[in-house]
Amino acid sequence: MNNADIAEIFKQRFLCELGYTYAYKWPIYDGHESQRVMYYMIHASDHREAPKLMMRAYKTVTNRDKHHEQLTLFIR
Repeated sequence: MNNADIAEIFKQRFLCELGYTYAYKWPIYDGHESQRVMYYMIHASDHREAPKLMMRAYKTVTNRDKHHEQLTLFIR
């Protein structure tokens, strides 16, 4: 499994096992210009405004317009 898959499993555990209403994985990059994901932060909450606030904070801190997923390269 790659890091994005593992983060997705943890996110699902927050939703299913811990019962949170909202859970999102946020990639934390090596730097502002880098596409290298160092780790994923999981944000879980029951408050309906929390995901919007988290997205605004993430965009402000990372200067990224979208929530990007880590790209996986397959070499044959």
